[in-house]
Amino acid sequence: MKRIIEGRAHVYGNNLDTDQIYPGQYLELVAAEDIARTGT
Repeated sequence: MKRIIEGRAHVYGNNLDTDQIYPGQYLELVAAEDIARTGT
């Protein structure tokens, strides 16, 4: 069975600085498991 996901998508141009999306200097999460948990 296929799943259809509906919603908005943000499309950015090339050469996007990912440090601006995830500003590590302001977050204390360093373990991948902890970071993944914040997205749910």
